[in-house]
Amino acid sequence: MQRVNIDSREDWLNAAVLALRPIFEAAGYPLADKIRASCGWPGGGSRHKRIGECWAQQCSGDGSFEMFISPVLADRERVLDVLVHELCHVAVGIAEGHRAKFAKCARALHLKGPWRSTSAGEGFAQAVAVPVFAFVGAAYPHAAMAAGSANTGPKKQGTRMRKCECSDCGYTCRTTAKWLESHGAPICPCNQEPMEVKP
Repeated sequence: MQRVNIDSREDWLNAAVLALRPIFEAAGYPLADKIRASCGWPGGGSRHKRIGECWAQQCSGDGSFEMFISPVLADRERVLDVLVHELCHVAVGIAEGHRAKFAKCARALHLKGPWRSTSAGEGFAQAVAVPVFAFVGAAYPHAAMAAGSANTGPKKQGTRMRKCECSDCGYTCRTTAKWLESHGAPICPCNQEPMEVKP
């Protein structure tokens, strides 16, 4: 196969799928024609823990299997073995889950268990990584994102509670500006007088 131009991480992932097709076929697990791979947060479960996900072709508007590789991953070897894991779902059918057919396919592609979270096994580098990297190039064009870090949007303002205090006994309570505007300051139980609203 002639090496392709890679301009984005999606180019890299989809070129890797192309390079993996003959490897899957040689292992006895031909892949479906329509497969799309993207870098993005997998859905369901915790996005901080889930690093890959494959969606059935029935979920896609054009009948493609859709795969998402988590943006927390930037190491090309790890990205590739996660991509192979997701392609094993395509090869055996997503309904199979991580049961026997999936395990057999994953072993044939040099992955090792546990099957819900496989990793590259013995022989993966030579049989899978070397030919794929020869096709897609050395680098995965992506910088890892830190899951769970502060997002870039403004912090959501919660309800601001206003402190009210009795000038005689020091009794305090808190209420919202809405209630202060509509009903005035609370009445202190010690002297039945309106409390002072603090700034």
